[in-house]
Order: sequence, then structure tokens, then C-alpha cells
Amino acid sequence: MKPRAQGNPNRRWRNARLVRQRDIRQTRWLSGLLLGIVVALAPFTVYLLQQMEYVRVRYKIEELRTQQNRLVEMEQRLRIDRASLHAPSRVERRAVQDLRLVHPSPHQVVVLRPTPGRGNLMARVPDRTSIAR
Repeated sequence: MKPRAQGNPNRRWRNARLVRQRDIRQTRWLSGLLLGIVVALAPFTVYLLQQMEYVRVRYKIEELRTQQNRLVEMEQRLRIDRASLHAPSRVERRAVQDLRLVHPSPHQVVVLRPTPGRGNLMARVPDRTSIAR
């Protein structure tokens, strides 16, 4: 064989590629380690998920309580408004001013009396002659 020239750029080595066999023991050890980590972290992961759900539900409960308080307050205001709108003095004033109604004369007033045997809810219907009085 001829000695290789140090500066000869035309000369190239033609080595076959090396094929490295896998070490089964190292693969098993790595798989066991990963499985151990997953098994060790699974309860902690479940705990974290439960805590996150607990916090989410607590926020939702607080939001619903706030909404309930707002609705109760609104209901109270609406009840007060309704009571003021149904006050007899306001209804009478509105009837006179807006609807131009007048107070009835005494002969236009009909008094209903309870019918005997039917309770106080049933009233006698007056005939036309009693209305004209």
C-alpha cells in the first residue's frame, strides 16, 4: 500500500456507516423512569384539577350571590314604585288631570249589598230603576 499523501485533496475515505444496536436495558430503564414519574404525578395532577374546579365553582357561586342581591334590591325598588303608582291619591289625581274624569254625582253612586246565603263576595245587581234614583 502506498502511504497517503498528506495534502492530496482527491483522496477520500470510504468508511461504511456504523450501525449502533439499541441497548434494551437502557430503554427499559428509561421507560420505567417515565412510568414512575407519571404514576407519582397522577395524584398531584388530579388534586390540582379538583382545586381548579373548586375555585371556578366558588367564583361562580359568588357571582350568582351578587346577582341575587342585585335582583332582590331591584325587586324592592319595583315594589316601592308599584305601591306609589297604586296609591289612591295618585290614581285619583291622574284620573282627574290626565283622563279628565269627574267625581260621580250622588245619584250615580250604586251601593252593592251582599246577597243572603251567598257570602259577602256575591252582590245584588241593581235594576235600572235603582240606578236612576
